[in-house]
Amino acid sequence: MENKMPTPEKQAAEIKDALKEHNKMEEGTTWCYLNLKWFRLWIEYSQCDGFWDFKPKENEGAPPGPIDNNPLLHTLMGPVRSVEIRRDLQNLKDYYCLPEAVYDLLQAWHGGGPKIARKARTHNTGVVEPEVKVVKYPLTTAFLQCDAEGKPDFKNYTKREFAPADTFQTLKDAAKDILDEKKVSSAVDKLNLEEGKEEPSKTEAGEGENGEEAEGKDTTNTDFRIWIPIIEEEEVVEEKEGDDEKEVKWQLLAEAQLMMELGSMNLKPGALLVLVDKKVDGKWSRAEEGGGDWRASLKVDSKVDAKDTVHKWLIATVKEIKDGEVPGTKEVFIHYDNHATRWDEWIPTSSDRLAKANTKSKEERSSYYSSYSSSSYYSGSEGTPKHEGIVGLRNLGNTCFMNSTLQCMNQTPWLVDFLVKKNHLSMINRDNPMGHRGRIAEEFGLLVGKIWGNKHTVVAPTGFKQAIGEFAPQFSGYSQQDSQELLSFLVDGLHEGLNRLKEKKYDPNPLEDDGKVSDAVLAKKAWAKHKLRNDSVILDNMGGMFRSKITCPKCKTTQRKFDPFLLNIPVPLPSSDNKQQTVTVVYDDTSKKPLKIKVEVSKHGEISELKSAIGKVGGVEAKNLIIAEVFGNKIYKQYKPNDGVGGILDNDVIYAFECPKISEVKEWVSLPIQHFHESSYESVFGSPRVLIVDTSASETVGAAQVRNEIKRIVKPFVKENKPPEGSNVKDVPYTCFWKPSWGSDDPLDMFDEEKEAKFDAKERAIIKCMWGKLSEKDETYQKELVVDHSSVGG
Repeated sequence: MENKMPTPEKQAAEIKDALKEHNKMEEGTTWCYLNLKWFRLWIEYSQCDGFWDFKPKENEGAPPGPIDNNPLLHTLMGPVRSVEIRRDLQNLKDYYCLPEAVYDLLQAWHGGGPKIARKARTHNTGVVEPEVKVVKYPLTTAFLQCDAEGKPDFKNYTKREFAPADTFQTLKDAAKDILDEKKVSSAVDKLNLEEGKEEPSKTEAGEGENGEEAEGKDTTNTDFRIWIPIIEEEEVVEEKEGDDEKEVKWQLLAEAQLMMELGSMNLKPGALLVLVDKKVDGKWSRAEEGGGDWRASLKVDSKVDAKDTVHKWLIATVKEIKDGEVPGTKEVFIHYDNHATRWDEWIPTSSDRLAKANTKSKEERSSYYSSYSSSSYYSGSEGTPKHEGIVGLRNLGNTCFMNSTLQCMNQTPWLVDFLVKKNHLSMINRDNPMGHRGRIAEEFGLLVGKIWGNKHTVVAPTGFKQAIGEFAPQFSGYSQQDSQELLSFLVDGLHEGLNRLKEKKYDPNPLEDDGKVSDAVLAKKAWAKHKLRNDSVILDNMGGMFRSKITCPKCKTTQRKFDPFLLNIPVPLPSSDNKQQTVTVVYDDTSKKPLKIKVEVSKHGEISELKSAIGKVGGVEAKNLIIAEVFGNKIYKQYKPNDGVGGILDNDVIYAFECPKISEVKEWVSLPIQHFHESSYESVFGSPRVLIVDTSASETVGAAQVRNEIKRIVKPFVKENKPPEGSNVKDVPYTCFWKPSWGSDDPLDMFDEEKEAKFDAKERAIIKCMWGKLSEKDETYQKELVVDHSSVGG
């Protein structure tokens, strides 16, 4: 029995009730995206006034029909297809985000779809309250199973979605859950098939597809491992559907990678492939390939294939082995066989620059993925920098804010010298919780040491990023944060982490100012009081005090105060409510050259105020001005008097056209005049002009009515009255056409006196002046028409 659709009024009431109950965005709640065109139709149909973003018009609309969200989506090809929201769409312009309960009601009534559901997650942004946002672009992950030969089975996969802030540990936990679900599901299915048989216990123990008992097989889901794709960073491989094993190369997920955020990997759009490998008969089903146990078994004199700094695979020999900077990792010092020792270098064993001997030295590999390399993430790019200490920092997601701060600190000579010499290690205060047990100082010291170690051209600040994310959750994500906030956190973390005081004394007595001692004496007392709790090499070099003085206006008592600070001195930028706008004034009197002027107006004012300012400086009446933006030698936009000045950007080119006719006639339209080279509607040049057409009597205008006006306006561009070749025009070097701004209508020749074309002035159109072949000198002449006013300056 079909459900009867509620009336529009009933729908509106139910939606408003659902909004009251579910409109709060909280961690884990589900929200759905809806095509805004359809949503607007439903608003008009139901007259629902429960959404503050949209209010219905007075007249009830027609039923909106089924929901159609397909225009919001596009399919990403690859080994596994995935679908995501188009990245060129905007909220409140192309789509609207609703609580799932509200969307489900709409879909139940009107049908259609597809349903685009996303989870809300908490984002630490550094403010007092963490912000909850909908994860618009989750990372679709395809968990692949290995076939009997250990190869990925692209037809047997399970999809899950993760937030960019999730870690590989979350992904690994999900893989275990999937294996558990498959085990239970398989057991239930087989139990159903075995109903009525005498020995269902075989199914419970686990059977193969043909009903054979899987005796001896290890099905414990805790004994599995995960493979992730790797590639050559410089390679670009065309995406296509149905890519097979040949297009994907794999490496084992290392323990050190488990706490790494998925979003920081800079993955290209598309499904992330994850290969789950289980043991069968005590052995891994997938053979080792470019990663795995062979790396752990490397020893001195082992042979490996290594990729050098010019991306060439060569046979190499392991000379030394040491612990890596990331806990649980190793690095090998390799020598390229038959090459000079100056090319010897340290490479992490997890790096994709290493492979089994004789597997890569004779061939190159390719892959579907464009940037997925754990080695580049962890160790950057090895090599000798051109200048000591001038090393790039790899972007771990959107961490430009962090890298810029680190580079500034890295160019502080005394600090670099202090850290490179490892003087800080003996000062680390692991008893001070305010110093994060010395972790920030330790990680920053490791990073500076690597930058100045002359072994890298690019360094990945992974350890530092993880450390600050651990102690300052606002920096734990992959999004942009405030550089000054990070600088303050870093300097304070270094100071407290290197604080010489194991026990901090507290002096409850305030500093007294009797007005008799000098600033120097009072400052010395204040500094001594501060150093009872703060004493570090950071404070020695980066600390100071702000001096302030307050005088009572009545009793004239003076009070001085000294407030300590560490490096971070906020300097407010001067701000103004006004802006200076450069404008080119084009006079109606064509004997006067256009004048470039600069005027000052309120950022919050209207175009009418800008016109008044232009009129005063340019010597024209404000009421006769048309303000327009010129882009690409064309009039891009004409402003209305009540438009805001704030909408004009700093790099916008603004023209003010003097048109006395607009105050002389009752009704008028303005048509842009643009200049084109002969026989081309694309090669625009010169400065545009504006033609005012009187439509008081009629909207249909004959070419003869405006022909002379066009000639008058364009006259300053004419150097020699030489008509274009083949033109029926005798007195000007150009032909002129009326052309609609859109559509396929043929242009009307404005200078053809025999046909005397007529056009609809109200239709949006432009006047195209087609010039004959111009010499370079002629074009230069046309560009040198504008003169600068004194307000513009040098």
